[in-house]
Amino acid sequence: MSNNTNSTAIVSAVASAAASAMVIRSVANELVPSEVLEYFSSKFFNLRHYFSSQFTIAIEEYEGLMCNHMYEAAEVYLGTKAALARRRVRASKSGNDKSPAFSIDKDEEIFDDFEGVKVTWRFFRYFEQRTNRNHYINDFNGSSKREVKSYELSFHKKHKDKIFNSYLPFVLERAKAVEEANMALNLYTVGSENEWIGGVEFGHPMSFKTLAIDEDLKNKISDDLDKFVKGKEFYNRTGKA
Repeated sequence: MSNNTNSTAIVSAVASAAASAMVIRSVANELVPSEVLEYFSSKFFNLRHYFSSQFTIAIEEYEGLMCNHMYEAAEVYLGTKAALARRRVRASKSGNDKSPAFSIDKDEEIFDDFEGVKVTWRFFRYFEQRTNRNHYINDFNGSSKREVKSYELSFHKKHKDKIFNSYLPFVLERAKAVEEANMALNLYTVGSENEWIGGVEFGHPMSFKTLAIDEDLKNKISDDLDKFVKGKEFYNRTGKA
């Protein structure tokens, strides 16, 4: 009997406290100007982040009307880490891809490790109301909204330089390599009106390694190609394409 009495008293106390909090909040909203509430709210937010050890980089899909290449690289890179997702990933495949591409789903997060530095990736997707109707989707009320997709990269702020100077360039290079490896080569035919028709995947088994040619000559050609590829700085310095 006493246990039931204590439980009832606790529930009553919690309910009373919750009701009091709602009343106080309601009174505060009515008596205190919204500008003052927003001021103290922003100060509390800034104070909390000032003492936080975490640093966050927001990477949105678009910068104005232009695609954000960092967002595209993050999406490709995180696709290689899809197995690390906790709950859900998205899978897609276009006609030019050799294999499915993966990306993390809404509100999902992936933990990564770069040279001993722990980072966390999170994906967000929401709709933002806008007054300008150009380039946006109109809803039934006549107002416009924009779909916003972004990745947030969080890490300890003491690793900021390493993330900026090493990790982000690594993500860009890794994404580029994945895209090139996954891209299938297609052959097209030019039609009578100069349009591209067909689109047959090129899968010829022959390669430079299987080419029937004198071994010394093959090595010379290979070395010459390597020098060309590694000579990017020379061509940039001399102003050649």
